[in-house]
Amino acid sequence: MARSTLKRQILLITTTVMAAVALFVGVFVGITYQKYSLQSRSDSTQFNLQLISALTESDIHNIAEARRRVRQNAAVNAWLQEPDDSMAMLNAFTELTNIHAQNRSSEDIYRMLVVDRNMTNLIQVGSKTMESRVVNIYNIGRLFSTDDADRPFCALMNDPFLSKDAKQVLPVLQPLYGFGTGTGEILGYLLIEVSSSLLTGHLSGYHTDSESLLYLGLGDQLYRLEDGGFVPDASVSWSMPQNPGDVLLKRLKKKLMITAKVDASGITLSQTIPISSRDETIPLLLITLMVIAILLGFAFLLTWLLNKEVREPVSAIQKKMKAIASGDFSRDVDIEYESELGDIGRGINELSAQVDDLIKRQLEYAQEKQQLEYRILQAQINPHFLNNTLNSIRWMATIQHATGIAEMTTALARLLQHISKSSEEWCTIKEELLLLDDYFVIQNYRYGGTITLLKDVPENFQSIHIPRFTFQPIVENAIFHGLEPKATGGIITIRAKVLKEGQCVSSSLTTASA
Repeated sequence: MARSTLKRQILLITTTVMAAVALFVGVFVGITYQKYSLQSRSDSTQFNLQLISALTESDIHNIAEARRRVRQNAAVNAWLQEPDDSMAMLNAFTELTNIHAQNRSSEDIYRMLVVDRNMTNLIQVGSKTMESRVVNIYNIGRLFSTDDADRPFCALMNDPFLSKDAKQVLPVLQPLYGFGTGTGEILGYLLIEVSSSLLTGHLSGYHTDSESLLYLGLGDQLYRLEDGGFVPDASVSWSMPQNPGDVLLKRLKKKLMITAKVDASGITLSQTIPISSRDETIPLLLITLMVIAILLGFAFLLTWLLNKEVREPVSAIQKKMKAIASGDFSRDVDIEYESELGDIGRGINELSAQVDDLIKRQLEYAQEKQQLEYRILQAQINPHFLNNTLNSIRWMATIQHATGIAEMTTALARLLQHISKSSEEWCTIKEELLLLDDYFVIQNYRYGGTITLLKDVPENFQSIHIPRFTFQPIVENAIFHGLEPKATGGIITIRAKVLKEGQCVSSSLTTASA
């Protein structure tokens, strides 16, 4: 398995991080660009639709004005009350002609027709009546039905009497009520046929891309602008703003539909714009690629810097560590950089110096240990020689019947033998009491047998381990500080008792004799 080097890890981590950052930034830039582009196109479309809606509303207002004047015209009202009166019909025709001629949108009013309630008499004017086939009381039913009365701007229709070029019209049908009679009954009907160019005229110079579509809404009907005319389209779900001049945005599958309300009658203008336009794909791709290229360039620069600032110092440190492993503990100033890696290099140099010093001190310690072992061997010879000498003195004293000298010599020999084992820090109470007996023998002879030693230590305590030479200093202090100042004999008592469960305490009691 190939060893993973630091350089390879740095390259891998840097490349991975930079690629991830480049991808994230590219996606973020793309989404942000698309978002602001869509917002810009949406704002532009809203402005254009509101502008066209304002112009169209002015024309619709002209049509509404013509309708109002017909409803309120006295001559028309008088004729409808007397439809068989020829003079009244002539006056009504003259007034209807004036209303049409004086209207600002007269060119877009193809036909303005008034018929009595029995549909037996009619008069009409308009910009296309001369080009129209004759409309009379026998075929007027092909234009409208009284059942559809009072439904202005509800749908587009084709006028069967007009030429093909001026066939699609926007009908305004409304009943005419008598005024001045007090009955409020229907006297007749008014039909105004408005050219669809009233709506398409303002859209003729309106620029849209190939992915956008324009729609006209009339009530609950939706029409798509196509080849200068409107085609019914029921495939699009749309909504109407509440107030004239308002704009409503609705998100479809891959498009955004922007709808502006023209007037209170329910006429709307809509445009769909793609959420992601093909015209934006190339700029978006170029921006994303440019961002990725910049980030990759930064990644290569970062890799070069890491190689210079990290890999080279690490390689120098590795070389120094190999030199230390081979026994070279000299200081290498080349690895003491002005960075964190330089701190490591300085630490390695200090560690190398400490190891070198430790090795030297270890050699000195080994030499000192050898000399100490030699001195210890010499020290071990002296106690053996002294012990043998004391044994010889004891035997000579025994032969000469000097029992006191023999006992003191024996006690001293056992004390020296016990001291030679002083490397052991612990011993049992029993062993400590035996040592105390030998010590007391010597002291008792010294003070002429005036001192008595009593031991009140139960048998079950004598197996307990205590520090070596515990009792001897206690008895020695009792003699030197308790009995000797009084220049009299006495009794020294050693007692052991239990103060708490698991704790044994010993003490000495000194009693002087009179």
